[in-house]
Amino acid sequence: MDYIANALLRILIIAPGFLIGIMVHEVAHGYAALKFGDPTAKLEGRLSFNPARHLDLYGSVILPMLLILLGSRVIFGMAKPVPINPYRFKNYRVGLRVVSLAGVIANLLTAILMGNSIGILANFLYVNFPNLTTSIFQQVVVNTVTLNIFLAIFNLIPIPPLDGSKVLASFLSWQAMNRYLAIERYGFIIIFAFLFLFSSFFWGIISPVVEIFYKASFIWQLFI
Repeated sequence: MDYIANALLRILIIAPGFLIGIMVHEVAHGYAALKFGDPTAKLEGRLSFNPARHLDLYGSVILPMLLILLGSRVIFGMAKPVPINPYRFKNYRVGLRVVSLAGVIANLLTAILMGNSIGILANFLYVNFPNLTTSIFQQVVVNTVTLNIFLAIFNLIPIPPLDGSKVLASFLSWQAMNRYLAIERYGFIIIFAFLFLFSSFFWGIISPVVEIFYKASFIWQLFI
């Protein structure tokens, strides 16, 4: 029973940040695409902050919950990709670049804004009312910040279909771009293999960057 209770508590703490992260990420992609001339996401109702429009049964629910139940330190998941037609962009290469980076930037801004606004409220409640509810609220805020930062940096890995691959592809010749993006069909296999074989190496590289954005998300702590 304790194991189940702890797993449910962990889901409660992680789920809000995860949902916020994938929502802002996908909406940012769709909105940036619209600005570059592609209304596909808007026409399909994906410029919405309704989580149900972005959740994928396997990637957004089953996979992350399974990792939580197994006690994994790394929670990995994905939303249903926002439909984008880059051939409708006013400028294909620049549009591909900006639209891909829009989700990353949105996650980083979400972390910084939430940490420096709701984070202050969570800290105030915890200091003045140090009970279980406020403690959980504080952990939710911290996890939301951490997950959004991690989601942003993780998506910069240049393995298709992650955003970093689209940014890199936008600088390649047309032939090289098409060959490079064609490995997307094997992308998630490559990503899982990469994380399994090089997770310590990867974390060693990104942890200083995560720490920088984490501190920026709670910069108010320097003044108390």
